Amino acid sequence: MKKALPVILFFSLASMGYADFKIMGGFNLSKYRVSGGNEELEWNNKPGFAAGLGFERNLNPLLLVEFNVLYFKKGSKVKSAADASQWTYNLNVVSVPVLFRSKFLYDSSPYAVAGVEFSFITSHQVKSGDLEPLDIKDRTQSFDFGLVFGGGFELKLQDRLFLFVEGRYQLGIRNIVNDPSDPQSRKTKALLILVGVRS
Repeated sequence: MKKALPVILFFSLASMGYADFKIMGGFNLSKYRVSGGNEELEWNNKPGFAAGLGFERNLNPLLLVEFNVLYFKKGSKVKSAADASQWTYNLNVVSVPVLFRSKFLYDSSPYAVAGVEFSFITSHQVKSGDLEPLDIKDRTQSFDFGLVFGGGFELKLQDRLFLFVEGRYQLGIRNIVNDPSDPQSRKTKALLILVGVRS
């Protein structure tokens, strides 16, 4: 998978001169899907945000291929059933989704998106109460991979200018723990709402 990523990025970057450009930002709820380890821990959603740029090209009038670069704040909140203590995992990534987008109508239209997400993990910390955050980047994989599904609606404002609102569900399929002594498997998932414009 790591070997395929440079090829995907090369062809995506090479085609930018012929692509539509988009800028977007939004809100997300994310948490870890955990197996193994302490079963008394309750893993909950953590709010965050994402913002970035995108490029897309028409394959035909109703089907497009899209390449994004997003700064994405993920993570999870955790609560212990044993003593009610709480802490928060903060996972910051540079997310690179590669998507296919299918419109149902010309001009203004609802649409569906599906594809894959490559994430480069830039930092990972865990924080409890008023204590200083603990850096756990050295116990975390540097790279994550997942699937993306979603849909949205784009409104034509004028020729080649669209406003869009989009929802995405991003499901990580790689265990991000890189610590042989940790019995837990932690995988990411996030629900993301984006608003932006494309031209």
